Amino acid sequence: MGEGELTRRRPISVVCDNLRSLANVGAIFRLGDAARVERLYLCGITGHPPYPGDRRPPWVAERAGRVIARTAIRSVEHVPWEYHESAADVIRNLKTRGTQIVALEQTPRSVDYVGAPYRLPLGLVLGHERDGIANPVLELADLAVAIPMYGQGTSLNVATALAVCLYEVLRCLPLSDAGRRGHEK
Repeated sequence: MGEGELTRRRPISVVCDNLRSLANVGAIFRLGDAARVERLYLCGITGHPPYPGDRRPPWVAERAGRVIARTAIRSVEHVPWEYHESAADVIRNLKTRGTQIVALEQTPRSVDYVGAPYRLPLGLVLGHERDGIANPVLELADLAVAIPMYGQGTSLNVATALAVCLYEVLRCLPLSDAGRRGHEK
């Protein structure tokens, strides 16, 4: 397998809107690295690593970076990411580039994540752990997908939901079979 296959990114972006948990953000970085996503967009109150020009108090930025790095396990430096105040602005920009916007959210219009009509380039949108994706952001989505829940709980952890959906997308829309680690014969 050539070096280019290992470094090639998939045309998938993940938009995190108002996630509260730094541990979830770290897990999302780890997933982003594992799936070779093109970019993470961390928006609103979503915690993010420190960056040049960061306007947060230094102790806040340092703590966020430390907690995210603990869960991300050496993946923060390998996943392209940006911070933006507005997820809606990010989504509008992605849409101008032909990106299909898919919200991971339980709504009356949601379809099952398995067999959903995904297409590349793809933007997966995640929302607040308790409140979900805000309506103004949700209205920008081309499609909403949900993961069926069979127990007493009504939803999965946001990073877990991303993992389930992201790997379904990869199963349906593989970049190439040559880029899969662990499947060589």
